[in-house]
Amino acid sequence: MNGYMTVEASLIIPMILCIFVILIYAAFFLYDRCCFNQDTYILCFRESIRKDEETVRGPDPQKALEGKNRQFGTKYFAARNVSVSSSADREWVRIEGSASALPPVFGNYFLMPENIWLMRFGSSARYSDPPFNIRAFRRRVFLVSKAAQYIKEHQGVE
Repeated sequence: MNGYMTVEASLIIPMILCIFVILIYAAFFLYDRCCFNQDTYILCFRESIRKDEETVRGPDPQKALEGKNRQFGTKYFAARNVSVSSSADREWVRIEGSASALPPVFGNYFLMPENIWLMRFGSSARYSDPPFNIRAFRRRVFLVSKAAQYIKEHQGVE
């Protein structure tokens, strides 16, 4: 009868410790995922507004990833095996990636299966060229006003 506390403690304490560790890693997982989503959006946004002489009406997916190391930095607690890719068309720039948050200590332990600790993240931003759009709008307004003026002048000529 006197040894029941020792037996209970030897079973309950490791279970409670395991639950605490899982909760801590779940918090790291959520933090990392939020930071990855924010950082990928910042990279997309920077590429969507980038202007230089080499830019041909549209974002460049390779240049979108140039600032990846600087943007991601070392702020991620549990992320390992980070892979990031980008794509772009004439209107959108997209960055997607994945990372693993499984701690190497646990391996593939039944309480921490490997597949639930894989995070996927991604963002997209629409390419915007305000000067081009303003010039196009002004050009259309000018053409409409010239057409209206021409019609007004030549309305009774025929």
